[in-house]
Amino acid sequence: MALEPARVKWFDKGKGFGFANVFGAADDVFIHAEVLRVSGLSDLMAGEAVALRIIAGRRGRMAVQVLPWDAATRTAA
Repeated sequence: MALEPARVKWFDKGKGFGFANVFGAADDVFIHAEVLRVSGLSDLMAGEAVALRIIAGRRGRMAVQVLPWDAATRTAA
């Protein structure tokens, strides 16, 4: 499961979830706060560039890992 480049559309820490858009894809990707926690993150900002590992969930695509874009590019290099 490859990392996919994405941009955060919105994330509401109070609600515990948000969405991102993978570059070139029509469907948004669901991001749950627990996925952020296990990825070592606590919050995301709208417009932030990230890398996502994505699975097909019951209600659409969902992230199972979130990395800041700079960390993802260092890992891939």
